[in-house]
Amino acid sequence: MSLQQYNAYVDTIYAAATVPDSWKHFLELVSDAFLGARVALHGHDLATGHTLGALSHGYDPDYIAVYEKEYSAINPWTGGYAKGPIGRVQLTEDLIDAASLKKTRFYDEWIRPQGDIGTGVGITICRDSSKRMRLSCNVSFRNGDRLRSEMVQTLTALAPHLRRSFEIGRRLQGRALGMGFEPALDKISSAVFLVDAHMRIRYANRAAETMLSCQDCATSIDKRLVFLDKDANRRFGRSIHAATKPDYSAFEGQIRLRNAGGDTMMEISVVPLVRTVSTSDNVFEWMDDTRASVMVCVQQTGPLPKRRQVKFTNRYGLTPTEALLAEELLRGSTLKLVAQERGVSIHTVRNQLKVIFEKTGTSQQSQLVALLAKG
Repeated sequence: MSLQQYNAYVDTIYAAATVPDSWKHFLELVSDAFLGARVALHGHDLATGHTLGALSHGYDPDYIAVYEKEYSAINPWTGGYAKGPIGRVQLTEDLIDAASLKKTRFYDEWIRPQGDIGTGVGITICRDSSKRMRLSCNVSFRNGDRLRSEMVQTLTALAPHLRRSFEIGRRLQGRALGMGFEPALDKISSAVFLVDAHMRIRYANRAAETMLSCQDCATSIDKRLVFLDKDANRRFGRSIHAATKPDYSAFEGQIRLRNAGGDTMMEISVVPLVRTVSTSDNVFEWMDDTRASVMVCVQQTGPLPKRRQVKFTNRYGLTPTEALLAEELLRGSTLKLVAQERGVSIHTVRNQLKVIFEKTGTSQQSQLVALLAKG
């Protein structure tokens, strides 16, 4: 795979993070690269044994429809990837050997009639307790030997980009970033920055503004985004340079970050913003080097900083639960997300917030966050 081909793949993957229709073009690129391979992005619920839907290229639409209705429940490959690692390419033969596969009804009725596409590779992009999102690439047995090695190499190289694109897409909840995209980003609990090639901040959502005001792990110097963790900041700078060149072979899209106190681990995801032209609106169409070049998401992965919760408890008389809610709001989370994560009703969280208002002498969430940030 040449650098030009690699960059084309990665451009399309990151375009899909904000313009989901770009996944269709990505699947087409992969299919064309491997002699018309059948390629699919598909979700599967292990608890129910049924598909969660699929986007495909090269398959007969009738076979996709009957797969979703009937054959997903008897797919013999499912058991093999159920416990597979995220981001690691698996051969179909690792999931079930060819001899056993050919004894199944799934092979006789679904695989063989489509040109005997019983071999290939796949990769789990993301998962939770029961659901898996996979990229699968299947070819005929007669083409398998000559294509398998190159397919493994290609998917291995693309794996981290696929994962980051899907994570950003999930946080955006399918919202395309066109004109007036700010409300979509403000609903994300993670801190999100849009920065240009010089690392200057062109947009920061509410959680990102809170992060900058606290100066706990990031700050703004001459409007440039700077992380206080020096090693993370160096890697961030290299990623910006690689993403705007572009030369994705030098791209570090996922970076570990510690806050100023060293008690909270975070993760920086850097996603290039690929300029595309839509018939309905212009998506990321800037004409000079001041345009936003990358999206930067900062998500907490380690424990919340206990020192700040203790401060809230001592200063305002908050209970540990109230202090935790205050901390989550300070990080940019919403009452709805807090309720979902705790498994309680939104009314319970709102009642806790009312008590926090009384104890801190505030009456609005924005006032509370401003007070805690100063504290």
